[in-house]
Amino acid sequence: IRLMEAPETTFFCALLANLRIQIDEEVTTAATNGQWIKMNPHFVLKQNKHQLVGLMLHEVLHVAFEHIIRCIEHELNHALFNMAGDCYINLFLINKGFVIPDGGLFDRKYQGMSTMQIYHDLQKNPPPPPQQAKYDCDISTEIPDDMTPEDLSQEIVDMVLKAAMQAEMSDDYGSVPAELQRKIEEVTNPKLPWNVILMNYMTEYLQDDYSMRRPNRRFQPDWYLPTQYSEAMGEIVS
Repeated sequence: IRLMEAPETTFFCALLANLRIQIDEEVTTAATNGQWIKMNPHFVLKQNKHQLVGLMLHEVLHVAFEHIIRCIEHELNHALFNMAGDCYINLFLINKGFVIPDGGLFDRKYQGMSTMQIYHDLQKNPPPPPQQAKYDCDISTEIPDDMTPEDLSQEIVDMVLKAAMQAEMSDDYGSVPAELQRKIEEVTNPKLPWNVILMNYMTEYLQDDYSMRRPNRRFQPDWYLPTQYSEAMGEIVS
């Protein structure tokens, strides 16, 4: 409810509504696998209302940015990629005016960098082993036995598209992060090869045959007659 009251959060609320919230004391803080968000009740009770909203958004963004799938498919170092994702998300949230829980990874030097760029930086300058050992990963690679990474990826993409559609219907498309807007545009409006675009253009003007696929409107509704149209193209010389 607090998240819904905040401005420009329609996308996040719609995406959160598709995730199952579970209380789990075995989780140190919180975690997500793209289907559920598990939260430790003792950790949750230590957060103020602003930090709790930031915590929920943090887990939602791990799903939105497909960090779970990317970690699995590219066989990345789990802890380092989780750190990179945390740095990227927390920087995003703080820039938006949200508050993150105490101890959340945050570094201004990563401003303007993508998650993968941060990951490569961490590979070159990894945290000391004690810090890595104490780090609690909140990206869970636990996938149901009846699913493949491809299935989970498609499920997450569908959730993101539905959430983006809900935001657009609510005149709040600006709540969709710019990185996701570009990806959504690629999914909904894929770029066609130039030869396909040229063929689609040229076939509009082909009139060397008759086809019932495009009935002649001049004779409707009394008669259903073909128009001059053909998908076959003659020889083209450049």
